[in-house]
Amino acid sequence: MDNLTYIALDGLERGWAHIERATRSGGTDREARWHMMSASMQGALAFQKGLGCVHSLSHSLGDNWRATRATITFLPRIVTSSGRKQVSGPTGIVDVSQRVVSISFTWYLLVLGLVSLSLAILNLLPLLPLDGGHILFSIVEGLRGRAVGREVYERVSAIGIALFLVLMFIGLSNDISRLGGG
Repeated sequence: MDNLTYIALDGLERGWAHIERATRSGGTDREARWHMMSASMQGALAFQKGLGCVHSLSHSLGDNWRATRATITFLPRIVTSSGRKQVSGPTGIVDVSQRVVSISFTWYLLVLGLVSLSLAILNLLPLLPLDGGHILFSIVEGLRGRAVGREVYERVSAIGIALFLVLMFIGLSNDISRLGGG
């Protein structure tokens, strides 16, 4: 095995070994972050020297991690005015997608992937109409050894639906404002 392949494979192994720890710590585990950065740099070095596949995987993992972290850290900021302005609904997503596809199809695929990843993360929120809510209730029921009462399930569902509708309203009103030039 040549040195570049060794560097690339070591970076890949390092990334896989530390991504869970880096993710679970919310970015506070400096050692895990250092290992993830090192893995990215190893991938970049290997790519510059002609090892494209490993580099692509390394950058893909890094980009996905950054997008995941940005989505998760964005959620608490939605209660601020500047955070709310960053929310888009379907109209805003289509508008951005149309502009990006006119620039480059590759960039369009990147935006499409980021939107899909963000929606997947949002789907894991512990709000009952979403999958994350069902997962949470399954865990609670497993720990309790019995089903959660129907009234509790309905109330929590109503709260989750209300929060989700507020998020949709914010996105739609931002889309209308942007289209109107505001």
